[in-house]
Amino acid sequence: MTSDAKAAVEDLIDRIESSTGRVTAEDIEPYLDHDEQVVRKRAADAAFAVASNEPSEIVPLVDRLIEMADDGFIANRQSAFGALGAIAAEDPAAVEDGFDTYVEGLQASTPRTRIRAARSFALVVGENPELAVGSLDDIVAAVDVEEPDEPVTEQAGFAGQPDPAAEMVAEDVSNHEFARELASNALVDAVEVAPEAVAEYADAIRPWLDDGNTMIVSAAIDVYSALAAEGYDLPDDLSDHIEAGLVDAPVEVQARAIRALGYLEATDAVDTLRDLAQTTDEDELASLATDTADYLDREDDPAE
Repeated sequence: MTSDAKAAVEDLIDRIESSTGRVTAEDIEPYLDHDEQVVRKRAADAAFAVASNEPSEIVPLVDRLIEMADDGFIANRQSAFGALGAIAAEDPAAVEDGFDTYVEGLQASTPRTRIRAARSFALVVGENPELAVGSLDDIVAAVDVEEPDEPVTEQAGFAGQPDPAAEMVAEDVSNHEFARELASNALVDAVEVAPEAVAEYADAIRPWLDDGNTMIVSAAIDVYSALAAEGYDLPDDLSDHIEAGLVDAPVEVQARAIRALGYLEATDAVDTLRDLAQTTDEDELASLATDTADYLDREDDPAE
């Protein structure tokens, strides 16, 4: 009966949360195949909870969790992705068979689903970057997913109390941005092993340079640096675009932009680099800007 199965799986979760008894994959597995989606969902929650502390214990359930990550119920998918991500954190190869499912999850309908899929995706790609090469369209599309709409709400609680709707929106936005970051970083991994394939996307990722998320900007610059270092043809005005965002960018973006300007042999950026070297409070950044400006001066006039 459903009520018996639900009570039994809730008992497993109570044991996990209270540390009153060891819960194994064998204990959880029967409930992952239950007819009732709520029982399957709670079984996946149990797998997630165990995997968060003992990932290897849940490895026998990977195939079933991958199937559930493609479930028609969003809550089931989220719990399955969560468990797979916890396993991937220790052993990415153990969940590699679910790669196509993680790729599909990058563009799922809810930010929580996307971030949980993106964690497994990123960990697997980090271990095996070649996998990303066949999914470049999906990676770029995942970064370009639009931010969740913010609903217009009234204060939902007493004065001075948090607005639950606003908190939910903030969590959605955070999950959305983190998933985009993980997807963009996969392109950085991919360019190291397949620059020719990634070079086809040089125009497609151009808008990333103007993204409000500095991690996305950094990923784009890193990709362009890698391609320029390998001698790939890039848009003629790309160096101007990178230079234009240099002065007001955070330090970590500035350092990447300086390196990119060097690889791009952006001799017109010398004055900007020297100005930055004079105005920044970061000694290492100033040194990098000066060295790059000196290098570009030599490139511009080899006789010097």
